[in-house]
Amino acid sequence: MHKTPRGWQLPSERGWDYSGCDLISPEPSAIALISKTSFSLLAELAENNTKSWYDARKDFIKAHCLTPFGEMLEHVSNRLVDSAYPLEGSAKSMLRMYRNVRFSKNKTPYKTNVSGMLTPDGSKGDGAGMVFLFK
Repeated sequence: MHKTPRGWQLPSERGWDYSGCDLISPEPSAIALISKTSFSLLAELAENNTKSWYDARKDFIKAHCLTPFGEMLEHVSNRLVDSAYPLEGSAKSMLRMYRNVRFSKNKTPYKTNVSGMLTPDGSKGDGAGMVFLFK
């Protein structure tokens, strides 16, 4: 059984049933693309948080973590169009993986999570909304 770094189980491994959820459609979607490989890559990044390690796997991280997460934000946005809270998000509303280490005690160059925002106008500049993160 795959566990995240904090010991949490993936929702599918906890036996959660998404069949009644109005945000998740029964057809294959980008949400299914966030796989165990995605979580494994982020766990490896946490252990090898260096520029050389990241640069060697940049395309793989993009394919297995960044692109699926951006598609998931778009999928959720499409499902929220007619809701009471029509929030929008896409790959453009994702937060960068590079950390600003200039004034931080933690000098690791990359975040060990992928995150993005859903906001009323779909931009990162809007203060209201929700942040989604997977680690």
